[in-house]
Amino acid sequence: MKNCVFCHGVRGDGLGPRSSFITPKPRNFMHPDSRATLNRPALFKAIIIGKPGTVMPAWGKVLGPQQIADVAEFVFQDFIQPEPALIDDTVAGDDKKKAP
Repeated sequence: MKNCVFCHGVRGDGLGPRSSFITPKPRNFMHPDSRATLNRPALFKAIIIGKPGTVMPAWGKVLGPQQIADVAEFVFQDFIQPEPALIDDTVAGDDKKKAP
C-alpha cells in the first residue's frame, strides 16, 4: 500500500493523491470493467513489467516473484474479486435467512 496508494488510492479506486496529475489516469480496480477483465496473471504481469505508456513502474527488479505474487493477490482479493452474493431468502415479515 505504501507505494500503490499514491496513484491507486486507499480504496483501489484510482483516486490517490497523485492521480489528478497522471495521464492516463491510474487503474480503478473497483470499476466493473476492471473486475471483469483483471485476474491474478494479468495483475502479476502488470506489476512485474509495468504498463507501457503509463506511469505504472516495473517492480520486477525491486520485488521478488513471491512479493509480486503477494501484491497481485492482495489487489485481487481486496479490489478485483467480486463480493460474494448474499443469500437472501427472506420472506415478507421474516428477517431470518435460510442456511445454505
